[in-house]
Amino acid sequence: MKITQREKIMLSFLLIVGLLAGGFYLIYTPLNNQADLLNQEYQAVQVQKKDIDQQLASYDQINKSVNDLTDTINQSTVAYYPSILQEKIILVLNDLVTGSGIVVSNIAYVQQKGLTPQLPDAAAGSAAAQTAQTSGTAAQANSLTDAISQLNKMDGITNADAEEQQSALQTVDQAALTAALQSVSSLTATIQFTGTYDQVRYFMTLLENMNRSVQVTNITYTTGESGFINGTLNMNFYAIPKLVRQDDDYLTWK
Repeated sequence: MKITQREKIMLSFLLIVGLLAGGFYLIYTPLNNQADLLNQEYQAVQVQKKDIDQQLASYDQINKSVNDLTDTINQSTVAYYPSILQEKIILVLNDLVTGSGIVVSNIAYVQQKGLTPQLPDAAAGSAAAQTAQTSGTAAQANSLTDAISQLNKMDGITNADAEEQQSALQTVDQAALTAALQSVSSLTATIQFTGTYDQVRYFMTLLENMNRSVQVTNITYTTGESGFINGTLNMNFYAIPKLVRQDDDYLTWK
C-alpha cells in the first residue's frame, strides 16, 4: 500500500503530538510534582529557620535572665549555712566567745530538721502588708474574679472546673512549700555565760556582723558581783541546701 505525501505528514504530526503528550505525562508531570514537594519542604525549612533565628536572637535575653535569677538565688541564700555541721558551729561559737571575751561555762546543742526560720521582720512585715492591702484590694479582687469568670465562660470552663483547677494548683504549691520547709535544718545552741555588759554587747555585735541566718530566740541574765553578768543565751543556726556554689570556707577543713 502506497502512502501519500499527505498521509506521511499526518502520521508525522500524530507522532510528534504523541511524543509531546507522553513526555508531558511521563516526564514533566512527575518532575513538576516533585518540584512542588521540594518547594513545600523548602517553605517548611524556612519557617524552622525563622524560628531558630528568633530563638538565637533571644538567647542574650534568656542568658541575662538566667544570670539575674542566679544572682537572686545567690543573694537570697548567702546568709544560710549549706548544712549543719556541729563541729563547724562549735568553731564559729569559739571565735565569737574568744573575740568578745565572755566566759562560757556550758553549751548544749540540739539539731533538728524541717524547721522554718522565723525571722522577726518577716512575720511583722507579712502581717503589716496583709493589713495594709486588705481594704485596698477588696474591690480589685472582686473585679478580677468577675473578669476571670467571664473568660472561663468564653472558653467553656464552668466555675466548678475553675475551682477544681485552682484547688489542684494550690495543692501543688502547698506540696512544694512543705518540701522546701522540710529541707531547712537548724541547730539550737544554749550557752551559759559570764561577762561584762560591754563584752556581751560586743558578742552580739560580732554575731550580727557574721551576716548569717542566726536567730537569738531568748536571752536571760542577772547582774552578779563587780558588775559581771551571768546569763543564758539561746541561738538558732539555720541551713538550707544550696543551688549555687557558696561557703567553700565552711565546707573545707583546714
